[in-house]
Amino acid sequence: MKTLIAKSLLFGAMVCAMNGIATMAQSTNTAGLESEKPEAVATGTNAGSGVVFTVPTEPIEGNASPVTPRDNLNDQQEAAPRPGNETLDPKYRGYFPIPNTPAIVMFNAKPRVDMMEDNRNSGNGDRFVTATIPVKGEPGNGYGGGAQFNMNAKGSQLSVDVRAPNMPGNFRFYYNNDFFGSGSAAMNYRLKQLYGEFYNVTAGFTYSIFEDPDVWPDTVDYEGPNSAIFARQATVRYMLPLGDAWQLNFGVQQPSSQIDTGGTVFGATATPDNHLPDGGMNIRWENSKWGHVQLATIL
Repeated sequence: MKTLIAKSLLFGAMVCAMNGIATMAQSTNTAGLESEKPEAVATGTNAGSGVVFTVPTEPIEGNASPVTPRDNLNDQQEAAPRPGNETLDPKYRGYFPIPNTPAIVMFNAKPRVDMMEDNRNSGNGDRFVTATIPVKGEPGNGYGGGAQFNMNAKGSQLSVDVRAPNMPGNFRFYYNNDFFGSGSAAMNYRLKQLYGEFYNVTAGFTYSIFEDPDVWPDTVDYEGPNSAIFARQATVRYMLPLGDAWQLNFGVQQPSSQIDTGGTVFGATATPDNHLPDGGMNIRWENSKWGHVQLATIL
C-alpha cells in the first residue's frame, strides 16, 4: 500500500513538473513574441489595403515672424507669404498632421453676419463703399429715400493652410475665399487667395508685390478703410532674405491698366491694352520691438 501511495505521489510530482515546464515555455514564447512586436504608434488601416498611417513624432515648430499679429476682425495678415518658415504662430495651433507626409494642415471656417441700417440710400447695401454714395443734385443716382436695412453673410470665409516646416524649402499652400463675388445670388463665390510657396518662391493668386498686408487697419465694416493700397493679382515672385531683419521681394504680376474715357478726346473708343507684365519690387525691414518698414515700386 505504501509503495502504491509513493508511486502516485511520484507520478503527481512529474505531472506538476511537466505542467510547470510547459507554462514556463509558454511564458517565454509569449515574451519573445512581445519583444518582436513593433513599437506602438498611432495607426489606422484602410480596409483591404493594409496601408498604415503613422503620425510623425518629430516636434513641429516654426520661426516666429518679427511682425506682431494684430488679430484684426478683417484679418489680412494670415494669408501673407513670408520668407522661410516664418509664421505669426510658431506653435501652429489648429494644425494637424497629414498621414504619411511631413505636412500639416489647418481648415478654418469663419462665419460672419453683417447688419446695416442707413437713414437713406447709401449706394451699396452690403458694405460701406464711399464711392457709391449718391450725391444730391445728380439725377438718377438714387439719392435720398427712407431708412434702409440689409443683412448678409457674404463676409464668411473658408481657408485651407498646408505647411511643411520640417521639410527643406518650407513648402506652403494657402487657399481662401469669401462670398462677395459678382452676381445676383445672395452668396456669390469669390476667390481671395490661392498660391504655393517653396524655397521662398511664391506663385499663384495673392497680394500685389506693391502691397503691405501687415498695415491693413481694423474696421468693423468688411469694405475696409476709405483709401488704402490693396490688390490681389496673379504673381510669381521671390523673397530674398538679406540678414535677420532685411528682405528683398521682386517678381512679376498681372498688369491692370485703366483708361477714363469720360470727357476726353478718345471718347468711348479707347480701351486699355497690356503688352507686358508689371514688374514689382519691395525692400522690407522687420523688427519685433519697433515694427517694420516697407518701400515698394511697380514698373
